[in-house]
Amino acid sequence: MKMNLRYTLLSIILLALAFGFTVLPEKNLSKDLTAEAMLLAVLDDSRYVSTDQIASLLINRDPSVLLIDVRDTAQYNAFSLPGAINIPMDSLLNSLSDLYLSQGIKTKVFYSNGSIYASQAWLLSKRKGYKNVFIMRGGLNQWVETILQPTEPKPSEPTSAFTAYQFRLGASQYFGGSAKVGNSTNITKKPPVIRKKKKRVAGGC
Repeated sequence: MKMNLRYTLLSIILLALAFGFTVLPEKNLSKDLTAEAMLLAVLDDSRYVSTDQIASLLINRDPSVLLIDVRDTAQYNAFSLPGAINIPMDSLLNSLSDLYLSQGIKTKVFYSNGSIYASQAWLLSKRKGYKNVFIMRGGLNQWVETILQPTEPKPSEPTSAFTAYQFRLGASQYFGGSAKVGNSTNITKKPPVIRKKKKRVAGGC
């Protein structure tokens, strides 16, 4: 059952990737990874970074992480994580985006509302051979649930759950815990938005 679920999720991700190729501009993909290598990469769970890890990096002002919001510009302007740049999906493979994605020193972390578009962005980046690319597990939906509005563990849960909860309480206060997606009052300065000249209408997942 667990194996079937895993392959179902894999199929969904690959279908999303295939859709992405229909809307993205044509590029030279001569250096792309093979299909087999991509499948192996998809099965590697290490591509995910937790919301707790992201919160810790932001609180400690770690300069090595680059958060990349792959939602459309309107959603990004309404709410985004502190310091994140915006590279919408239809701009992911243009020359301006390459300036950010090709940075070998930076740890690039994609996120969207959920995980679908971020996973698609990750697959495209891996196919292009970009290094140090990751996905924030669960996206902004999980960010709200775990960091902005953490739930207290039940008494029967292990000590680790309470340790995580204590961290999340502090992180919630740091990031303005009562903030909701759509409220950008905590964002004081926006990094660059990377997009094509011709604006497209796109949803976010």
